[in-house]
Amino acid sequence: APVGLDAQELMIGIVAPSSRAAIDGVRQKLQSLAGVTGVQESWAAEGIVVMEINPGTVDARESIQQYVALLTTEGAGRWRVSPVESSWSNVVTLRLEEIAR
Repeated sequence: APVGLDAQELMIGIVAPSSRAAIDGVRQKLQSLAGVTGVQESWAAEGIVVMEINPGTVDARESIQQYVALLTTEGAGRWRVSPVESSWSNVVTLRLEEIAR
């Protein structure tokens, strides 16, 4: 597991976020979902921000996967969200692409 991450829980990783606004967009989208009471973010490795849903509690993998599915189908503000391959078993890795206005 990446340094500082709880290997018991599935987390969401954002690869190479282009801006603070991109990270904020994902956090705001996650916080708007039923069952999400908070989102904590940290740098897991160079170029990857990891988000823990509901810090202090261990959420079911199925719940995290459902949140990821909503992100990838609905996007996050002005960002399109798509999954990318990762070697981390406890991090679902996503890439953000700004949608042209």
